[in-house]
Amino acid sequence: MKKLYLLVVVPLFLLSSSSAEISRLKKLAYSYENGEGVAKNLDKAKEFYLKAAQLGSKDAKLSLTLLGLEESVGNSVSVGNSVNIKSSNSFNIEFSAKELKETINKAKKGDKEALYTLAVVYENGYGIVKKDRLKAIKLYKKAYEFGSIKAKKELQIIGEL
Repeated sequence: MKKLYLLVVVPLFLLSSSSAEISRLKKLAYSYENGEGVAKNLDKAKEFYLKAAQLGSKDAKLSLTLLGLEESVGNSVSVGNSVNIKSSNSFNIEFSAKELKETINKAKKGDKEALYTLAVVYENGYGIVKKDRLKAIKLYKKAYEFGSIKAKKELQIIGEL
């Protein structure tokens, strides 16, 4: 009886320990990304998101993607410039740099429309954002997890659902 107990308890303990570590790493990354309680440091944020992602956190992988996009926008587009996004599936929007940054921030918080919008951007490759089908699929899936019907339809069309 003791052997069975140890076989069950040890893996559960290790799992919860890994889960707690992922949570701790994501909180640290978020703090460094946003300068909450520490000096803002995007390199440290990336480091902690990457460690959490390596432990299996899909949210940390998404955060890395969005952080990379946010840096690209910040480095390539001045606040007065805009990014025009048009798609054959009747998706047409023009972003100012400020609006694109706001969309990224909304996506980080799980906004399904913002996630869907960024998926379309990655799927088609607009402006400074290079076409990346894998990132688009990740973003569609995340938007679908948060209830986006449009993302569900897109995933069905591309055979990912």
